Amino acid sequence: MTALWIVTVIAVLLTFIPLLLNSFLDSFIAFLDYIGMVLGPLLGIMIADFFIVKKRVYNVAEMEKSGGRYWFTGGFNFAAIVTWVIGVVLFLMIHNLPAFTHTIGATYPVLIVSFILYCILSQFQKKAS
Repeated sequence: MTALWIVTVIAVLLTFIPLLLNSFLDSFIAFLDYIGMVLGPLLGIMIADFFIVKKRVYNVAEMEKSGGRYWFTGGFNFAAIVTWVIGVVLFLMIHNLPAFTHTIGATYPVLIVSFILYCILSQFQKKAS
């Protein structure tokens, strides 16, 4: 019970840090940028994998097997990892450009680029295996 109160007090104190350092709005915008940076490429990869690469068919039993259909290389899907890293880097490169800050933002373009890149890299991955 004591640990719960300690964590609660620390969490409450941490919520005031944005108010002391900057305005709340600046911190909130930075948080939303972080969400877009991480989840934009990830969403593009997931949509591409489900609709294009796997054509809406997953074998759930195979997902639990080591060395199964979805094991890829040592348990890592390098096409997805490379696509995600490129998507994050692309987001960091374009999110402050006026063309994106004053219009749709960088998340949607990064999502689309990640979608296309993952489709291409998955085709190479299929040919290699």
